Amino acid sequence: MLGLRVIDQAGNPLSIERSIVRYTVFCIPFLMNGLLLPISSTPALVMKLLGLAVFGLGSSTVYLLIFNRSTRQGLHDLSVRSFVAEAQNPGPVFVKPIWDVHWVVAVTLFLLLGVGPMMMGSWVVNWGPFPQMFADARLVEGLGGLQQAGVNSSTLYSSNGTGGQKILEITIRQMGKSPDEEVFAASVARLI
Repeated sequence: MLGLRVIDQAGNPLSIERSIVRYTVFCIPFLMNGLLLPISSTPALVMKLLGLAVFGLGSSTVYLLIFNRSTRQGLHDLSVRSFVAEAQNPGPVFVKPIWDVHWVVAVTLFLLLGVGPMMMGSWVVNWGPFPQMFADARLVEGLGGLQQAGVNSSTLYSSNGTGGQKILEITIRQMGKSPDEEVFAASVARLI
């Protein structure tokens, strides 16, 4: 439909195994970014690995896709040595090697956005409003029947810059049948 094909350097279609690996490397950051895991029962290691996959792997892949103009390969293509080529041009692919600066930037992004938060995680959790927000989320998740609760604290300022109204927003993802929403919301408000 797009006039493209995914091939190896010799111009052959990828095997099913290589296609699955390519797809997996590409989709992991996107699929894991949407996971709704409860704060109260998800191990810290799992959260750190999710951050590494979503931010480290995802940002490196996006960077390479945008700026690696010689081959337009992301980490998913590099992992299986594949290329996206125009369908009407059969045969082997002739490309220049990836510029070394791209490797430096991709690794730096991976470390800063993937590994950096892993190392700073315990510091951030104990900084500013976060301890109370995490405690509030754990309290709400303890009500039962919930998949996940999130808490966001912000301040809303008027257009003339005077005053500020504090807002505490609680997002709840339920499992199964929904109870009476007003009664449930009132119980969450009393709990907080």
